[in-house]
Amino acid sequence: FSVDGSPTVPEIIIPADETVFSHYPRIVDCRWFPSSGVYPITYTFELGVKEDRGDRYLDEALDSDLPIPFFMTHFSGAQRGRFRVRARNRIGQSDWSVYHHFKFTV
Repeated sequence: FSVDGSPTVPEIIIPADETVFSHYPRIVDCRWFPSSGVYPITYTFELGVKEDRGDRYLDEALDSDLPIPFFMTHFSGAQRGRFRVRARNRIGQSDWSVYHHFKFTV
């Protein structure tokens, strides 16, 4: 719980870390527990796509004003991805959640 009203770090529910998907179209349903703190609270969702070679991810904030702890996105291909979330209110913003990694197969 928040002791000073600032938002707590979101905790991701789904997909579980290291989930492997094989469905098409490549839709990813991402959900997390709501942060505590002074409301209203909004969320920033960041999605990363792993480069073909090496361990680097290309991360991009897809939405920075989500009013609910949910984001659904279409993933680009049969490869690895990751996402994380942070919360924001009038007092400040939380740290980023831990990354949850996933993979789409062919």
